[in-house]
Parts: sequence; C-alpha cells; structure tokens
Amino acid sequence: YLSATYNCLGVTSDNLKNFSNSKNWYNKAIKSSKITDDIFAYKNNFAVVHIRLKEYDKAIDMFENLKLSNYSKTNIKYKITILDNLAYTKFLQRHSYNAEPELYKALEIREREKDLWGQNASHAHLSDYFAEKNPKKALFHAYKMYRIAQELNSPDDQLEALQKLINLDNQK
Repeated sequence: YLSATYNCLGVTSDNLKNFSNSKNWYNKAIKSSKITDDIFAYKNNFAVVHIRLKEYDKAIDMFENLKLSNYSKTNIKYKITILDNLAYTKFLQRHSYNAEPELYKALEIREREKDLWGQNASHAHLSDYFAEKNPKKALFHAYKMYRIAQELNSPDDQLEALQKLINLDNQK
C-alpha cells in the first residue's frame, strides 16, 4: 500500500504541476514496490513527468529502458504503452519525426484488446500529432477521445478532449 500511496501523491503533484515533488513521490513508489506491474507503471509515470517538463531526452531514455525490459516484451499492454509514449515523445522533441505508424499501431492493438484507457491515450496523442499537419484528423481523434472519456466516465479526460476540440475548432 505504501508504494501505491506514493504513486497517488506523485499523480496529485503532477496534476498540481509540482513536477519536482512528483518526481520525488514516483521515485519513492519505485523504490518501495516489489510488484513488477506497479514498478513499470511508476516508471512510466516518472517518464511522463519528464515530458511535461520538456525533458524529452530523459523521457526517451526512460522509455527506451522500459522497452528493453523483459517485462515489456512479455506484457502486451505495457509494450504498447511504451510504443505509444516513446513515439509521442520523439514527435514532441522533433516535430518532423514521423510518429504516425507507431501511434496508429498502438491504437490498433488497443482497439483489438478493448483497452479503452489505452485508446483514450492513443486518440489524445494522435490529436496532438495531427493538430498542425492535418487539423481534420486531429479533430476526429479529439472527438473519439471525448466519446471514450465519456464512456469511461473520466471528467479529466473529457475536459482535455473538450479543450482539444475547442482549440482545433478555433483554427478553422
């Protein structure tokens, strides 16, 4: 329970944009857990903090290390999470990076696995990816994200999707 509590404090700090505090809590969660699933999730959360801080090299290194782990090679959900997050981070680092094939591959597998939370993340990343390249596709993915967030009853994701829809609609 201790590591889960640390992770919750990390998520809360992340939501409050207190990223240095968030890193501290995720680090404690990683060190205090003995459960492989949880450690993987905490390390992924830690890498996402690096994305929020625009520390793309650090996030990419963390995702690459997670990708190389035996665990991500045997667990499809985590393998796809890393594929999606790594491609998205490389795109954020360099907008000329063609993340489209990897992002769509992740979405396809998440749809096949009926992973709604994963699909939600995929549509969020695809909406961001297409925002400048193809606003019509970006709008489609933002709308799909919104519909899935409603199905998941996730107010935070609904709000994020609505923000994407508003921003994309204002680009017209």
